[in-house]
Amino acid sequence: MLSAFRHAIKAFAPRTAVQALLLAPLACTTPSILADTITIHSRDDATARYALNIFEMAMNKAQAPYTLNIQKSKKSAITLRRMLEAGKTDVIWATTSQALEDKFIAVRIPLYKGLMGYRTLLIQSGSQPIFDDINNLTDLQKVSLGQVHSWADTTILEKNGLNIVKVTKHKSLFNKLKKGDFDAAPRAIHETIQEAQVYDGFAAEQRLLLHYPQPMYLFVSAHKPELAHQLIYGLSKAVRDGSLDVLLYRESNVKQAIQELKRNKRTLIELANPDLPSKTPLGNKQLWLSL
Repeated sequence: MLSAFRHAIKAFAPRTAVQALLLAPLACTTPSILADTITIHSRDDATARYALNIFEMAMNKAQAPYTLNIQKSKKSAITLRRMLEAGKTDVIWATTSQALEDKFIAVRIPLYKGLMGYRTLLIQSGSQPIFDDINNLTDLQKVSLGQVHSWADTTILEKNGLNIVKVTKHKSLFNKLKKGDFDAAPRAIHETIQEAQVYDGFAAEQRLLLHYPQPMYLFVSAHKPELAHQLIYGLSKAVRDGSLDVLLYRESNVKQAIQELKRNKRTLIELANPDLPSKTPLGNKQLWLSL
């Protein structure tokens, strides 16, 4: 089995054998042996810590020896993608897009089980009245929304006709919202909850819920197909045995977000995601939250 997998890697393009595994609902092929140093450049925030926990859980379940080299970094998403392409880092996490899936190996198991596609608005404290008369997409198009220009969500929101003010960095999003350069920043619901608590002068908007299908995946360098194979195998096991759910629900802001979604008191505005890759496993119910 292991020698056959290595032969497949040598005989075809680097990603072909790994991509074939992703056609199955949950890959269960025995992984090849890995003994390597895996380098990851990472911010020190809640999403990064969660993604790293997911990575380590998957590798532990794959039971392969490896050394993890974590480099603390505040590099932008675009810079990290360039580093991944150049082989200077081995793994990133990001909401998916066709461009990312074309360039890197996507481990198509949503880290947050679809929660990233449920968006609420981070606003300045006291600005709730701006949003009290918004009830549909047409109403929402009248306010300005801040987004980092390199995020896949930025393109999605623009294609739904929303008024987007682009910033260059994650930190700039909060600075410019505080200055009033735009009215709100759409954030995944668990991110809004956390950021409203962490940053002074901000609040979570109380009425609206935006939704579009947008999973966050681990993306692996095309130079590391055996690593991708390990992650697919390990994360598939974590889905089947419930470990992914345990890790997800351990996040306090995620618990709050799911409780908020189940209250179902918000005005839902469904948005289209015309760029959602065709291989997104929407039909596999094990991979998505049941709300």
